Amino acid sequence: MPDGRDDDLRDESYLASIQSSQTVFAGRIWDVVRDRIKLDEIEFDRDYLKHPGSVAVLAMNGQGEVLLIKQYRHPISKRDWELPAGLRDIAGEPKEATAKRELAEEAGIQASKWTELGQWALSPGSSSEQITIFLAEDVQEVLTDFTPEGEELDIERRWVPIEHAVNAVIEGRIQNAVLVIGVLSAYVRR
Repeated sequence: MPDGRDDDLRDESYLASIQSSQTVFAGRIWDVVRDRIKLDEIEFDRDYLKHPGSVAVLAMNGQGEVLLIKQYRHPISKRDWELPAGLRDIAGEPKEATAKRELAEEAGIQASKWTELGQWALSPGSSSEQITIFLAEDVQEVLTDFTPEGEELDIERRWVPIEHAVNAVIEGRIQNAVLVIGVLSAYVRR
């Protein structure tokens, strides 16, 4: 019978032996890679998205409202509610600097207080993406020279009481994994 302790419940790093690796598709943002893996005595091929990593920001104002954005996402054929987010595609740029840049670009917001909520693997069976989510507080609007393009031209922004966002998550009305993780993490930490 378990003793109620869960301090040993954690993911562990493990590097399997990669026998060969090839890029089967080179994309503008990410690649599809096929690795031949040897795990103990078993060998198999695994295709996955090789991803540069990403950040997301849960911006919260002094009234306990969080900033959500809605934009079109073609792979799921939805305009879904999300957090401002972006790729870690500038070599050497620290995660927090990327988060600050993305919040300014996508939402026209800057913050003076930043807290890292954590890092998560969004789809570890098919992508190497690791996302770091930040809580940004003491926020204010800022002008930027960022020029949106593509789906960014159609972004809707809305400040929502965090309790309303939590209810929308629990009721399944919003399903974006990054938003779910960010909203619940910030809510629990309050």
